[in-house]
Amino acid sequence: MERILSIAIALVLTFPVFSQETGYEFVQPTDNQSNNEQTQTTEEPQINNAEEGIIDKPTTEAPKKEGQNSYSPYESATGGTITPHFSLDFLHGNVLKAKDIADKNGSNYIQLSGTLNTGTQPGSFFNWYYKPQIGFSGLVGFLGQKDVLGSVYAFYPTWNYSLFNAQTIGIQIKLGTGFAWFSKPYDKFDNPENELIGSHINNITEIGLGMWFRFLPEWQIEVGSSFLHFSNGHTAIPNMGLNDITAKIGVTYSPGTLQGSGTKVKELPLNDTRWKKTIAASLGRHELAYSVYPTDGPNYNIYKLYMGVSKRVTNINEVQFGVSTSFYDSYYTFIHLTDYYNHLQILGATEWSLHVGHEFLINRFGFVTDMGIKVFDPFYRSYFLKKDPSLWYKAVFAPRVGFKFYPIWNSFDSQNIAIGLFLKTNCGQADFVEYSLSYTF
Repeated sequence: MERILSIAIALVLTFPVFSQETGYEFVQPTDNQSNNEQTQTTEEPQINNAEEGIIDKPTTEAPKKEGQNSYSPYESATGGTITPHFSLDFLHGNVLKAKDIADKNGSNYIQLSGTLNTGTQPGSFFNWYYKPQIGFSGLVGFLGQKDVLGSVYAFYPTWNYSLFNAQTIGIQIKLGTGFAWFSKPYDKFDNPENELIGSHINNITEIGLGMWFRFLPEWQIEVGSSFLHFSNGHTAIPNMGLNDITAKIGVTYSPGTLQGSGTKVKELPLNDTRWKKTIAASLGRHELAYSVYPTDGPNYNIYKLYMGVSKRVTNINEVQFGVSTSFYDSYYTFIHLTDYYNHLQILGATEWSLHVGHEFLINRFGFVTDMGIKVFDPFYRSYFLKKDPSLWYKAVFAPRVGFKFYPIWNSFDSQNIAIGLFLKTNCGQADFVEYSLSYTF
């Protein structure tokens, strides 16, 4: 059975987000600071009295000393600084649930990543997130059987935490999700053995944990493990999902802080704790099938309406409650053609749910996890559970996970418009990919 993307990503960004601080104590840098140490100062962040989000201010640039390189191991005490890190890693694993594929060997990946430090000045909202390193990763993978599994190419944003930066040995946590392209997906005639991946385009999710050792001021060796998950969200069958637990070794180069350039100082928004209302309309796409059969079916639309309320409980955490109704064109087509229900066929093709959710606010973006509870879902309960009633929980719980983008106002504002991309599931099995437009007021 396909591993649910929501379980993999639901761990993302959970442990560092509950800071309530709006001011930080910083100290001046010294000559023996490492490249990765965070700059500190006693300046307090300013609070914006308007509820219009984050306001840019001019940057105080760090002076460039005579004869100094473009990069320096010292960070400026004022203003935001730019401190990049570049990593090259080799990953080795063994694709799970692929033991029946003949002549399969271990999988191998090459990964190139680039990140920047955040929260390097007291006015940065990234101080609320414990100053992650944010950037992008590119991945090329050879999956152990070139004729069946082929290779994968991926590109995705990443969110890293590097702990104990002032020490010689430290820990790194890596989280990322984005898009991947497979060279050899399932094909009824040319590649029927690949039941893991049913389409070229898929989602990739990475959760990594490792240790690093600094052997030179600018260089680190890394060892650890990464869990990789790939899925197309039930938009093409088969879609069991491809999972790989890998061992990783690599090297990181941190040239220092870029002198003469900096990030904009920002004022922190107010913590608006009033209840807000949200209305949303969504369009979904899926195949009407189990995880691996039947294949080559048509894609159908799902139409969804949502109404709810939300409230910020901390600077960056929001709770959400709502109700939704979804109409499955796939259910209705099957019901109508087979007379599965003699009456109220349109109602039989709907799903009604209650929602309890959380949104992790990240300026122009939001990361959403939502536990849906199905109150009314007659077709799924009577048709898909007929063969195995022990899977009753799939007809009750409908978790959803995804991202929002705020193109006009940011996620901290009391009024905003958001474009969303989500994966809706039936408690362990992907149901459909959902595209939404919402208005909050």
